[in-house]
Amino acid sequence: MSIRAAIALVVACGCGMLCAARAGTAGLVHEKSIYTDGARKALESPEGVGCAEDGRLVVADTAHGRLLLFTWNDGRLEGGSEIKLPEVPRPTMIQLDPAGNMLVLDRKTGRIAVLDARGAFVRFLEIAGVAPKAFKLVAGKLYVLDAKRVLVLDSAGRIGREVALPSEGEFMDVAAAPGGAVYVIDSVSGTLRAAEDGADSFRKLTPGPARQMTFPTYVAIDETGRFFVVDRNAQAIVLLDKDGGLLSRALRYGRADGLLNYPGQLCLTHGYAFVADRNNNRVQIFSILR
Repeated sequence: MSIRAAIALVVACGCGMLCAARAGTAGLVHEKSIYTDGARKALESPEGVGCAEDGRLVVADTAHGRLLLFTWNDGRLEGGSEIKLPEVPRPTMIQLDPAGNMLVLDRKTGRIAVLDARGAFVRFLEIAGVAPKAFKLVAGKLYVLDAKRVLVLDSAGRIGREVALPSEGEFMDVAAAPGGAVYVIDSVSGTLRAAEDGADSFRKLTPGPARQMTFPTYVAIDETGRFFVVDRNAQAIVLLDKDGGLLSRALRYGRADGLLNYPGQLCLTHGYAFVADRNNNRVQIFSILR
């Protein structure tokens, strides 16, 4: 399969046992919690969740070394079939493309695996000299974060842009806007940084001296340009505006549905947010209030 087929993905989620209780804070309303696959096997420490506009959901059930395939349409969750591959022993981050292909970052191997729509292994996505920490697929381009930089690859797999990371900080995730702006999250300082289209370095986006986030680890951008940031150590989702200003903080620590315990990846689609709630061994689905 060509890089062109691999590079068109979006993230999802998944699971099994459903809870219908509704609870919410700051714009996120709990819809369902997913605890098992379709065969009722419980999830264990899921870190990744990917969603697509056609309703496809994929969960990285990390501790069990497997992926789970679901659909989420009209508030209904179906499926839950298992994909277990030797090439992906510890899946942690997922992106899905419109054709159904999956890109999966594996923590144990440190590689991005390309799977087809049925979950069959196709190949590894190799980028010379790069050990990926995180990645996103946006508007046909692949954005890859490693320890020193963000690389932007076109649909043919050619590196078209490189943006160096600041010398200080611990950068955990990358995001991008369709217009070409690139964003990274510095977990140590709790800040979001931006590099506009054509820039070769990042500037601090988060305004003001006040610290807005404790230890952010993942960021997603919705269709309006808002940032949804997983503040892992604060057990919260932080919403920022286009300029990095604080809009609201959603959720808090706990084990009941609608609360979080060491969250991982987050995915947005069709007015829903899907959160891999790792230490609660579930994926939660929230509707987003406008």
